[in-house]
Amino acid sequence: MAACDACATGKFQDKQGRAQCKTCAMGSKQPSTGRTTCDACAAGRQSNAKRTGCTQCSAGTISQASDADGCTKCKAGKFQDSSGKSGCKACAAGAFSAARGATSCQLCSRGFFQAQTGQSSCDDKCTPGWSNEGPGSKECAKCPAGQFASPSKPGAGCRKCAVGQFQDTAGETSCKACQRGQFQPSKGLQQCEACQPGFFQAKRGQTSCAKACPAERWQGDAGQGECHTMTACAGAEWETTPGSSTSNRVCASHSTCVAGQQWQSKPAAAGSDRECQSISQCDYAIQFEELAPTTTSDRRCAPLSACNPDTQFESQPKSRSEERRVGKECRSRWS
Repeated sequence: MAACDACATGKFQDKQGRAQCKTCAMGSKQPSTGRTTCDACAAGRQSNAKRTGCTQCSAGTISQASDADGCTKCKAGKFQDSSGKSGCKACAAGAFSAARGATSCQLCSRGFFQAQTGQSSCDDKCTPGWSNEGPGSKECAKCPAGQFASPSKPGAGCRKCAVGQFQDTAGETSCKACQRGQFQPSKGLQQCEACQPGFFQAKRGQTSCAKACPAERWQGDAGQGECHTMTACAGAEWETTPGSSTSNRVCASHSTCVAGQQWQSKPAAAGSDRECQSISQCDYAIQFEELAPTTTSDRRCAPLSACNPDTQFESQPKSRSEERRVGKECRSRWS
């Protein structure tokens, strides 16, 4: 009778009188010859092609128990970054794996988020006006004042308002242009600056306010889009206060001298008022009117001569406008 051959490595035979040996099943091994059973591979390992030994499951795959039918790929939403493992890890919130057999998870892009673990996608966009700081976010937050998030560009995140613009509210999708009379030279601010008195800005969305009011125009308030026309004094008026870039010219009517009571000592001019003085009164007991007053000159009084009481007498009353004369108002006592 012929002798029996021992089963080779990777094979076994558990019954007598057989003509051939069996190959060890997937998930088992047999490194020795002449064996009646195969040994199961440990969790995280699978049998090699010849079933003579076990090898570690590669990263992205696992075997969960002994006798497993080889290594299986991690499902979408999970990953395994090490070899020889029996279980997969769930992607953290803010990350995902879209395909089976992942060795790592992808971070959600800026402007997108994933609040749950073990997910296969990150398709949730931040609400318009909201965003997140960068990749791998599990939630979104309102863009702060001075910034905005465009719904058409969620991946851009929160962006600073451009120069000439502002945003005073959080969570907005766009910025506002500075109004007329305002400007903003910097990015990402919550309000615009007002033009100073004496300056103006006629356009919206500007970065400076360098235009001063031109000649004969003024602006006394801050934050204005135009200048006022300076008041022009009329012919019967004079300039009491000169105008400037921040204040209007002030005019007043020229004073009028009272006829018969006053005379004009200084004529009216564009920059000064007419000056009037009271007409002088002569003391006719001792004076006479040497020069009558006019609208532009005062009355002039001169001392009145007296008749010599020893040799003269007053023959007729004196005239207010004439001096006493010898031979007329004053006559000789012996003539």
